[in-house]
This record gives sequence, C-alpha cells and structure tokens, in this order.
Amino acid sequence: MIKLQVKTSGGWRSLDGARHLRRIRSFISTAGKQGYAAMAKLTDLFAGNVWLRSTT
Repeated sequence: MIKLQVKTSGGWRSLDGARHLRRIRSFISTAGKQGYAAMAKLTDLFAGNVWLRSTT
C-alpha cells in the first residue's frame, strides 16, 4: 500500500495525511476481516452510523 500511495500521488503531503490514511486502511481491514463490505461500512461511518468490531 505504501508503494502504491507514493506512485499515485508522489507521497504524502504531511505526517497527518499519512496518519489519516493509516487509520482508514485499518478500518477497512477490520471490516473485511469481520465479513463486511468496506464501502458499505465507510458509507455508514460517514453517515454517522458508527460500527465497532465485535469483541467475541
């Protein structure tokens, strides 16, 4: 993922940008591991419907 990011946009503009990307990628990864569609969970997240991974 890091190499793809550098190739497509020439790298991050700031450390904060890299942190935001890392947080979003982590959210997508966790949703996928829980069996959810990434776009559906991102849509829910930005609509204000917060999803937390199951703890079991």
